[in-house]
Amino acid sequence: MKSSIRIRLTVIISLIAIMGTVSIGLYLTNTASNLYTAQVEDTLLEITKSAGKQVKAKLDEEFAKLHDFAKLPIITNTDYTEEEKAAHKDIVDKCQFFYPVYSPFPEKYENIAFYSKDGHLALPNGTVLQLPNKPYIVGPCTTGNDYVEDPRFSSVNNQVLMFLSTVVKDAKNKA
Repeated sequence: MKSSIRIRLTVIISLIAIMGTVSIGLYLTNTASNLYTAQVEDTLLEITKSAGKQVKAKLDEEFAKLHDFAKLPIITNTDYTEEEKAAHKDIVDKCQFFYPVYSPFPEKYENIAFYSKDGHLALPNGTVLQLPNKPYIVGPCTTGNDYVEDPRFSSVNNQVLMFLSTVVKDAKNKA
């Protein structure tokens, strides 16, 4: 009879100990999981902030180059005859100026070009195209502000493509 009570007490105490250990284990797992999740969220937030700062610094660097280009005499030059303008010589000259600037870096620049207000652009071979109503042309021309297009993949080099544009003003500060 004594051994029966002793066995029952041992089983009861063992069950209580097992339940207590399982409860403590579940509590600690839940707490650790919550802490781990918070740490992961904080780490991802810091990585995102850092990446955002790096992207902004790179965009600022690229816009500084664009602003410098926009002030160059060859780009701000408006001394073309009406015949030359009609033949888009002004656009061809300006676009061909950029070719040696970006061609050594095909992995970085797909194209750097000068667009007229009406969307004319000259390819490096001198072919003139018209791309009317492109937001990277219309935006800066109407607002006077820089333009940044959301990134997308280029079909030419399968890399991230972004359009950045700024207004070019002549010597009379006219766009």
